[in-house]
This record gives sequence, C-alpha cells and structure tokens, in this order.
Amino acid sequence: MERARIVSVEKSEKFETAEDFASREQAELLRSRQPHQGGKPPRILFVAGLALTVCVAGVLVAGILPRLATERELTAESEHQKHAIKKVALVTIKAPPPEQTLVLPATLQAIQEIPIFARCDGYLAERYVDIGDRVKANQVLARIDAPEVDKQLDQAKADFMQAQALVKSSEADLARAKASVATSQATVKRLQASFVFSKQQLKRYNELATEGAISRELRDEKQRDQDADLASIDAAKADVAANQAQVVSLEEKIAVNKAAVQGSKAALGRVMTLVGFKKVTAPCDGVITARNADPGSLVTLGSNSNVKELLRMARTDVLRVMVNVPQSFYRNIAVGSKAELEFAELPGQKILGKVARIAVGLDVASRTMLVEVHVDNRSDLLKPGMYATVRFIANPGSVAEQKAGARLRIPATALIVKPEGLFVARVDQAHKVHFSKVTLGRDFGKQIEIMSGVSQGDQLVLDPEIDLKEGDVLGDVTQAADEHAEKG
Repeated sequence: MERARIVSVEKSEKFETAEDFASREQAELLRSRQPHQGGKPPRILFVAGLALTVCVAGVLVAGILPRLATERELTAESEHQKHAIKKVALVTIKAPPPEQTLVLPATLQAIQEIPIFARCDGYLAERYVDIGDRVKANQVLARIDAPEVDKQLDQAKADFMQAQALVKSSEADLARAKASVATSQATVKRLQASFVFSKQQLKRYNELATEGAISRELRDEKQRDQDADLASIDAAKADVAANQAQVVSLEEKIAVNKAAVQGSKAALGRVMTLVGFKKVTAPCDGVITARNADPGSLVTLGSNSNVKELLRMARTDVLRVMVNVPQSFYRNIAVGSKAELEFAELPGQKILGKVARIAVGLDVASRTMLVEVHVDNRSDLLKPGMYATVRFIANPGSVAEQKAGARLRIPATALIVKPEGLFVARVDQAHKVHFSKVTLGRDFGKQIEIMSGVSQGDQLVLDPEIDLKEGDVLGDVTQAADEHAEKG
C-alpha cells in the first residue's frame, strides 16, 4: 500500500509539472505576440513546447494503460472462472439386486498342520523324506538309533520274567499249604472216630466197674484214653486252622505277585512302544512342509517349547479359510452355505467352497463372527498360504423382504469428507450441484452402503473437485461406467 501511494504521488507530481509547463507555454505565447525586442523567434519556442508536452503525455500513457489492461483481463478471467460450467462424470444410484453378497479377504490354510516330534531319545539314523514329498498314512519317515531304549527293553523283559517266576513259586507254596490243610482235616476226622470209640469203651467200663466186674484202674485207663483222643482232636483242629491261614497268606502273596507281573508287563509294553517309536511314521496322508533335523542329529523325547520338531507335514486334500463376517451379515450365513473363492493367479476361475463351521458368538472387539470355509483341493490346484477373496452369497428372504431391507450403495469416490460430516454432490435436472449429508453403513471397499441422505435414481458427482460449490452448474456431463453403478 505504501508503494502504491508513492507511485500515485509521483504521478501527481508529473501531472503538476505538465500543467506548469503548459502555463509557461501560454505565457510565452502571449509574450511572443508582444513586439519583438530581440531574441529567438516566437514560433520556434511554441513548437519546442508542444513537442515536450507530447513526450510527457506519451510517457504517462505508456506506463498506465498496460497496467489498466492487465487488471481488466484478470477481472474478466475471475468472473469467467466463477461462472464457468464444469465438466464432471456422474453416476446414477440404482437399486441393489435381490441377491446380496459379501466379499472378504482371506488366506488359505491346510486342513491339518501336524508337527512331528521324536518320541524317544537318541540319534537320527536315517531320514527317508524331505520338503515337498507326498507321504501316505503310516509311511516310515525316519529312523532313530536309541541304544538306551534297547537296554531298557532287556531290563523290562527280565523284570517281567522274574515276576512270573515269583507267581509260579507262590502258587506251588499254595498247593502245598492246601495239601497240609487236607491232611490236618483227615487227622481230625480220624481222631474224632477214635474219640467216639474211646467214649463207648469208657461207658461199658463204667457199667462193669459199677457191677464190680472190673477194677476201677481199668475204668480210669479208658477215661485217660478218651481224654487223650479229645486233646488230639483239638491239636489237629489247630493244625488245620494254621494251614488254612497259610493258604490265605499264600493266596494274597500270589495276588501281589500277579500284580507285579502286570506292572512288569506294562513296563515292558511301554519300553516296546518306545522301541516302536524308533521308526517315525506319518499320521495321515499329506505333504512334508518342513524338516529341522538331519541324520546324525541328537533328538529328544517330547514336544515342549524347548524341543525342536523333526518334521512338519500338512494335509492339503482339503483346505480351509477362516474369515470374520461382520455382524450385519451373519444371519445370512449358515453351515452348508456356498462361498466363491477368487485368486489373482487364477483369473476368471471361481473355486466353490462350503461353510463348514460357524462360531457360536461374535467377537466383542470387532463385532464379527468367525466362519470356517472348506475347499476341495484333491486336484492340488491351490496351495496353503495363498491370498484369496471370499464371496458369500446370501438370499435373506422373498423379493419383497429384500426390497424392504435393501440399502443403497454408492461408489466410494463419490463421498466428500468435510469438517461438518460426510456429504455427496447431487445433480438435479438443471445440472446444478446440491450437497446432501449422508449416513454410512457397511464398507464394501469400492462401494459404501448409505443409510440415509440419497434416494434411488439420484445422480452423484464422481471424484468431485475441491472447489465445487453449492449451486454450481455442470456442463459437459458423462455417465460413469457400469463398474461405478451400484451392484450387489
């Protein structure tokens, strides 16, 4: 501004000098009409003054006129841009198709990932497979040299044989004890018979002694014989009880020895199982995906975090895909529902899958439900780890229900983000722009579901410019390609 004021002052000074000059020229002209008193001729002075005036006016015109012309051009261009008719591409909002789809990213996984560990300590003697080899169930994959396990097997066999020998010895003792019991019982019966005879003789001798036929000494001898038989019977019964107790003890001993036999047999079986683990076999059909040990390596029994796996195999005849389905779509998916898988490496091919399992509930953090899709891969076309897009096709109900619950979708490029919220630029019949605030639903990547703010048949501006304003008139309008129109 200061510079402009200086320029205006300079211009005013120039104009004032020119006026002074014109006044002097007029004075000179008057003086020239007076009688000449000796000097230059008056006509020459007039011509010089006129030439000087023309030069000063030319300088002023050359400096001011271009600037005024430039300002007029800028003003005209600004007005032209302000009222210019813009050229844009439009898209018409169409009703979504009756069939609803959901496309989600996913990664293929083998139906089974099996790490294979050593089940006995030793050294890896041989490995018969490598990465990429296809194996069958129970096929031998490697062999482990385990001399300690072999020694354990010998010890277990010896313990088992010793336990069996103890059982046989105890059984022989039991047989002898039972024979002693039988002998003692026979002795008791014999003594009981002798006691009956002694009792009868004592009765007769008592009668004869009463009649005086025999002496009392003979009767007393028969009494002594009866008492002796009775004592022998008691002793024989005690011997029977002792032998029976020995039988019970031997039976218990035999039971303990038999239990020891079973323990030895179990220990032998465990060691024999470890010996069987010297051969590493495949648990199912599959392909070897990793190897972590070479022949000669020391291998350790176990599968904890400190023990390295020998091999890893995968079952790939069936592949699975784990996807998280949003809450708004979970009711449209059930076990047995179809799913289409597409791969960038297989353009134009759609691999059909089937929903095999569905989680009971939704994840609280993401509000999604875990869904497992199985894909038949017996042709070995697909590989675990491949990236895929899974398309779920849902038919939620009748056409009327679908229309009632259908929500419009717009291309993501038609959305305008402002501090006041989210807007779209609608175009009316007169090609004027009107901004409408919208509420978003689900995000489908290239398309976004709209809850409110637009209607079917509205035309929206694609990729709107930043300077697009309310009421702008659009000129050259082109309809967007079908890929921008709403599809399911």
